[in-house]
Amino acid sequence: MKLKVNKYALFWLLLLSPVPVLADSFRIWEVFYDKVTDRDLLRPKEVSVDKKPTPQIALDILLKDYKEIKVKVMLVKHGIAYVNIEQNPEHITENSGTTGAYHFAAVVVFTLTELKEIEKVYFVDEGSHFGTGGQVRLYYWELMSDYRRSRYKQELEESAHINSSRLYSIVEKLADVGDAGTLKQLHELKLKCSRKKSCCDGDTLDEAIKKLENRLGAAK
Repeated sequence: MKLKVNKYALFWLLLLSPVPVLADSFRIWEVFYDKVTDRDLLRPKEVSVDKKPTPQIALDILLKDYKEIKVKVMLVKHGIAYVNIEQNPEHITENSGTTGAYHFAAVVVFTLTELKEIEKVYFVDEGSHFGTGGQVRLYYWELMSDYRRSRYKQELEESAHINSSRLYSIVEKLADVGDAGTLKQLHELKLKCSRKKSCCDGDTLDEAIKKLENRLGAAK
């Protein structure tokens, strides 16, 4: 027996049926021990979220297993997230040792800077193993894999052009991570900036070039 399908009823059934909400993903970061390189390294971990998380929700997801502390994003302004350990800050600043505090700060910085509105994290707390102040991903250079170091340097080099609003900070970072190719790029950038008034100031470029030259010379 062949069933008849009322195409109009089927249309309204499909139209009025609830649409499933597809989960999005967000990257949090963790530190793990890599046996191959015998080093502690940072790596991203995808987590499912209903929508793009706020800075506080991103932190809550990251630190859900940190029962000893409670961390709050106090303010996000001009690309800086101000972070305070509200509950038991001594667990990180005094009792986790230098390595534990360093790893904690690293995963917080990398996770929060996944959000486009955050470039830097400023930690309010301070202790024997934990310093207050603004921190960026570059501070945790030694926790990056060789591949991520290379990618990070490449991203900075691609962003180092005269129309970049962040050129000052990019140039400073390249002084710490660049190579001989970067040095050539900075010299070319200095020449272009000398022809354009609204550009990174010459002193900043001179300092970055000198710092990079000294670092490359010491590595030989």
